[in-house]
Amino acid sequence: MKKIIMIFLTLSLSLFGMSYAKFKKHIEENSKVLKSQQLSLETNRQENNMLLRTQNPTLDLVAARYNPDFTDSEYGYEISASQAIRTGNYLEGLQDKANASNLLQQAYILEGKAGYIKMLEMLYTDYVHQAKLLSLIKQEYA
Repeated sequence: MKKIIMIFLTLSLSLFGMSYAKFKKHIEENSKVLKSQQLSLETNRQENNMLLRTQNPTLDLVAARYNPDFTDSEYGYEISASQAIRTGNYLEGLQDKANASNLLQQAYILEGKAGYIKMLEMLYTDYVHQAKLLSLIKQEYA
């Protein structure tokens, strides 16, 4: 895996002729891993919005035939509507949960980006070291 990334770094830097700072910025803007993490943050925000929405009211329609004496039949109808009520503490708890989930996702993204950049810098350092060793070997045999 490291060799593949090193080859990618080598080809990218040599073909595009960009400095490491430009390459790093290009990677930060176009990395599919980092974009995926940003999308997971947006997904988390949408889930939190769904959590904080009130539920739709329910409407019940009932028609029944009731005959207690088996001699006379009565028809009855019932219509009822209900709405779930959220108390203040319950709503505050949901808001705290949504906020904590959002902060956790943001921390996950920052940690993932830092790890990604750290790995990129380690691979670049290894690449530079190998390139310097190769130039020394070429000088030795030349």
